[in-house]
This record gives sequence, C-alpha cells and structure tokens, in this order.
Amino acid sequence: MSGGLAADAAGEGVSGRLPEYAGHPRLGLIIWFRTIAILLIVAGHSYGLSGIHLGAGFDNALSDLVKGATALFVFISGFVFDYVFSARYSYWSFILDRVKKLAIPYCLLTILAGFMFSNWAGGGLSSDQIFRYFVFGDAFQAYWYIPFILLMFALAPLHRLFMDLKTSHQFTIIVVGAILGGVVQRPIGNDNAFQSVVFYLPVYLSGLFLSLHRETLLPALRKKWPRLLLAAVLLAVIQSAGGQSDNMQKPFFAIHGFELMGFQKLALSFGLVGLFATLSSPPGRIVSIIADTSFAIFFLHPFVLNLLGGTTLFQLTHLPWINLAIATTAIVALCALIALALRALLKANSKYIIGY
Repeated sequence: MSGGLAADAAGEGVSGRLPEYAGHPRLGLIIWFRTIAILLIVAGHSYGLSGIHLGAGFDNALSDLVKGATALFVFISGFVFDYVFSARYSYWSFILDRVKKLAIPYCLLTILAGFMFSNWAGGGLSSDQIFRYFVFGDAFQAYWYIPFILLMFALAPLHRLFMDLKTSHQFTIIVVGAILGGVVQRPIGNDNAFQSVVFYLPVYLSGLFLSLHRETLLPALRKKWPRLLLAAVLLAVIQSAGGQSDNMQKPFFAIHGFELMGFQKLALSFGLVGLFATLSSPPGRIVSIIADTSFAIFFLHPFVLNLLGGTTLFQLTHLPWINLAIATTAIVALCALIALALRALLKANSKYIIGY
C-alpha cells in the first residue's frame, strides 16, 4: 500500500500531509477512508438541496447508510491517536496542539457565521446565543463535532490506559461500550458533548484497537470486508424497518429504544478499511486532495449550504439520490478549491482559519 496518511479527523494534518512517524508507512487506505467519510458527511447535510423526502423502504435504508457518517471521522481519530501520536505522546503538547488546530478555526468561523447568518453585526447578540454557538456548536448543524472531539481528546489519559490492557479486555470494553452507546444514544440537538462521548467512545476505541492490532486485523479485514459491508447494509435495513431514518436522539438518562447506528457504522468502518486495504494502487490526485482538505471541507460546507438556501440548482433529474450525488460533488469541490486557494494565499497560517 502507498499513498499518504493525513489525520485531519484527529485534528492533525490540518496543515497538510503528515510525515512518517516512528517508522510507520503512510497508509493509502486512510486517504480513501477520509475521502469517503467527508463525502458522506456532506451528503448527509445536503438532502434539502437534492429534493430528498424520506418515506420508507429503500430510501430510509440508504439514508441510514449515509447519515451518521461523523462516526467515520471518530473512528479514524482513534486510529491516528495510536498510529501517529503514541511514539511521541505528551498529554499537554497533544492537547495544546488540538486546541490550536481545531479550536482557533472553530471560534473564528463561528464568529463569522454569527455575523453572516445571525445578525450579530446589527447588534443581534444574546448571551444565550453566544454560549450555544461556542459551547454547543449551534452555529451550524455540523459544528457540534468540535466541542465533542475536543472533550474526547481531553480524555487521552484514559485512552492510553486502554492501550495497556490485555486484548481481551480491550475487546470487552468496546462491546460493552457499544451496547451502552446504543442505550444512551446521541443527545437532542447534539447539545451534550458528554453524552456524545459516551455514544462515540466505542467507535473511537475501535479505531484505536485497529491500529494497535493492525498486523493481525488488516489481513483479516482484507478477507472479510464484503461480509462487513453486507452487515452494515443489513443493519441499515433493520433500522429502516423500525422507522429510523437518522440517528436516534434523546435526553441522557431517558430510556427510549436501542440505537443501531453505532453498530452499523462500526461494520461500515471496518468494511471500508478492509476494502481499501486490498487496493494495490495509491489514491489518485483528486482523492488525495479531498482527503487532505477534508477538515477544511467540514468547516466550510455549512457556509455553502446556508448560502445556497432553498435553491433547486442541483435538482437536475427526477432521481433525488442522483441529485444528492451531484450536489455533494459540487459542494465538496467548491470547498476544496476554497481551501487550496486560502492555503496558497496564507501559506501555513490558513490552518488557523479553515483547519488546512
């Protein structure tokens, strides 16, 4: 395998490609993975532009595969925590680096969003709105991820303890955590980062587990990836049959059903890793650009979606899912071009504005 390992999903790589660390090769499969992850994330936020109206059956099942793709970013974050940082780990250096490369662009873009979309320039500020924008990530649908992932990174000492456990104990923690996550589910409005940590922790630890045991697991995943992808599809069908077309959300301590999205995204993540691990040729230039700019795309695509509003520009066919593919491609391409242009203009300083 060849290609590049960048780690935007973990907050690293926001300044470009990563060098090799501790003699580890740069894995092309991670570039493919990150590209698919950001494409699915943008697609999941672009239904309105594409004219998708969910009903039942095929539409819901396909939607369940697309929605919740932020879990793929979380999975890769866990992988990168071991693969990139374990040999040079220092807690405070790690945290300060994450804050610098994630919190700064998050705060700057949140302020910009406030002035562009919430009338802050006209004095339309309230302490409650400012608090929710910065603490909960309410500026955009996607921005809840930043307070959550920063909290996840703050728990790095626990992740290090996990790495020192026996393999059987690590596996048990992941399984128990996944079951607990299915009960706890995601918070209403994604406004509780602690609840999000409980839901996503087994996903993060699964990526970490894969990196720790990659010598054993990657050969197995190369053989089993079709079954894992099939399992993800079957879980999506079960979700659809139960009337679910997105992540379930509820208050932290309420008991309301069992969430299958975490299990489905774990099957999808391991299946995609296995699929991409079988590829003998490195990712092409376009795939590499999307992967390298993936976190900038994450930061920028909500601006594009809000500016486009209720346009029917992308509803070019009578097939909404084809329209979604067109819209996703256009939005990702535009955001990547903006990221590359800002990078060329501002050099390394662009990472403090757009995360790249």
